[in-house]
Amino acid sequence: MRRITPLSLSILALASGANTYASEKPFYAKATLGYMSFDTRARYTESEDLNSTGYSFTLGYRINNYLAVEGGMVDLGEIRQEYKGDGEFYYSDYYQGQDVNVVDSYTYDSNIKTDYKSYSLGLALTQKFQQNFNAIVRLGVHQWCANKSGQRQITGTRSYYENGGIYDVYMTSEPYEISYNPDSATDGSDLYYGAEISWSTDTWDIGLEHTIYEVEDEKADFTALGVTYNF
Repeated sequence: MRRITPLSLSILALASGANTYASEKPFYAKATLGYMSFDTRARYTESEDLNSTGYSFTLGYRINNYLAVEGGMVDLGEIRQEYKGDGEFYYSDYYQGQDVNVVDSYTYDSNIKTDYKSYSLGLALTQKFQQNFNAIVRLGVHQWCANKSGQRQITGTRSYYENGGIYDVYMTSEPYEISYNPDSATDGSDLYYGAEISWSTDTWDIGLEHTIYEVEDEKADFTALGVTYNF
């Protein structure tokens, strides 16, 4: 019969304690609040505000002390884009029965806001490096939705000139205004990944995390403080 040494008893006790922790409180709920910043590459505007406040709610299940499955909702905040400009362009047209030259002088004013929300599903890998401190790595997929709202307005004057040879002859001018709301919603699926340092007790955890959410050709960087309740 194989003898059980004191070292074997210690290993069994540690394993039993770990399994008890994972089985007694395998579920957890987490809320975070932090700073969201978009890294954008494809915007051509006069001014942008790409930083805002973000928050998230997560529900997770610990398969063991090292691996958990979690899903949640993330508010990625909003970005604002403003553009004001003016210009002129020339073209030929048909006016009152004759071919004429036209000069459009216009001003352009755009103010657009885009709100981002996301629903995520992924894995969390946990490694203890001290009694109450954990290092956590996250990886998963999130379904995002971008809701765009605001107003774009173009005002200008259209002037008509009769072709008079060397010099065009002025005929008349008329003002115009174009205003519309570019409201739209787009969605898609992309990866998210990040890391967290947390201080843990039996019931509560407090952590600082940084997560990157890919959104098409952009990235949203979320740095947040989170509180987790284990149950």
